[in-house]
Amino acid sequence: MAHAIEPTFPQELLNAPKQSRIDYFAKKSIGHDAIVSSCELAKDNIDFGTAGQIIPIVGPHRVGTTKLASNLWQHYKRLGMEEAGPTDAQNARYSIGVQASFNTGKINRDYWKRLLTAILKNGGDILIDSKLYVPASEFMLTHPIPWVDPKRSDIEMLQRCVVSMLKMRKTKVLFINQAHRLFPEGDVGGCNLSQQMLTDLAAQTQARIVLVGDYGLVREPAGGLDWFHRQLVVHFRRYDKRDSGELATFVSTVETLLGSMVLPDRQRMGKLTLNDAEQIYNRSVGCIGECKRSFEMAYQRALHTGEKMTTELILPFMSSVKAAKKIALDALAGEQILSDEDDASLSKLLEYGTVIGANASTGRANEARSTKGALSRPKRRIGERNPTRDPVGAVYAQRA
Repeated sequence: MAHAIEPTFPQELLNAPKQSRIDYFAKKSIGHDAIVSSCELAKDNIDFGTAGQIIPIVGPHRVGTTKLASNLWQHYKRLGMEEAGPTDAQNARYSIGVQASFNTGKINRDYWKRLLTAILKNGGDILIDSKLYVPASEFMLTHPIPWVDPKRSDIEMLQRCVVSMLKMRKTKVLFINQAHRLFPEGDVGGCNLSQQMLTDLAAQTQARIVLVGDYGLVREPAGGLDWFHRQLVVHFRRYDKRDSGELATFVSTVETLLGSMVLPDRQRMGKLTLNDAEQIYNRSVGCIGECKRSFEMAYQRALHTGEKMTTELILPFMSSVKAAKKIALDALAGEQILSDEDDASLSKLLEYGTVIGANASTGRANEARSTKGALSRPKRRIGERNPTRDPVGAVYAQRA
């Protein structure tokens, strides 16, 4: 059964210039269940976690982690200005955000010098004779001494300066987007360096460091889940079509996105059939971020050509089947990493110990039977709310 798509944009925008309509859709934010739940859980972990904690937010490629990070950064930026008051707001930086730059497969001290320099730059301070002073906008008025280029300093000095700056700026939350770039799979030494740098930075500043990235953050080369506090992991999941409720929410969100396109009736997609929804889901692997990116390109095409918005128009702008399969495999592997086991397996291990010798085959048989039974039960996911125990207040979309 097809569902009607209602327009949700202000009607006066139909007469606005094309670029204004494109900007409206690009900035349109849809508060769907997955992002609302992940955002609320991240806020809880940041607000109530111990100072100096490292909080990972992980999800599949193109699920929308960058949008989530932006929402959180803006939230804490506003919160900091409110708490600081008008007197201290100019000098305080409650929330600082940076993006990890691309690497060549290796993480070394030079890479971390670039990242520390980016934190200094985004914090608004400059380096003068090994010390940090006022914002750069006030520098020429109060300090005529030529400033030192941070890139020419050694990593220990930059680290001390970042610690000093974060303390002076009263920074409570440091966001690092695309943080999986700090943990390349083929560079164990670089992963260890990143882990040590982040741990030291969090401990010395007592700021919460929020790492936002894909499942590379929790794979074995990055240290797995061992160096994160289990309860602080935020898993921003894709929608799984095997769950009817999640599929309904995904389709409802897609319809909302399509209804946000500022198009006249002759160009709008009036209904979304089940076949349309299936194709869009498969090519996006259930990731709303991928849908938004693809829809935006298709929307610009429709505005310039006058074509009607259809699934056939949208699909060429989505990931290819090969790319979608790669995203799906990565997502499934990541979800497996973040799945917990039943308490019974730990209880049996502690009670009976390991199986050795003649009993090994019997143990493997029992393990196989146990695994077979476990597959029929949904595994508990790390970093995900249990709505019956820990509700977030989000309204879950119900389909008619």
